[in-house]
Amino acid sequence: MWWKIVLIVLALPVVATVTFMLWDSANRKEIMLLSYSDLAITKLKDGTYIGEFIGTASHLRDTRVSWLLKKGTSRLSQSSREQ
Repeated sequence: MWWKIVLIVLALPVVATVTFMLWDSANRKEIMLLSYSDLAITKLKDGTYIGEFIGTASHLRDTRVSWLLKKGTSRLSQSSREQ
């Protein structure tokens, strides 16, 4: 009888993981197909640039970023998930 409990405890995370991966596959495929154009950072003016990703298949990975460009160098200054 105890082996059934062990089997259930081991099977539940596997079933949950497979279910989530199947449910999220459209969103992962959408992100995989994103394309970016080449940027010449040195030609951009100093300032803060804001960008965001809003998925069409799911909003689980919706993200907004703020990117600080100063004297030809860049750094990600803020990253947040839209709720």
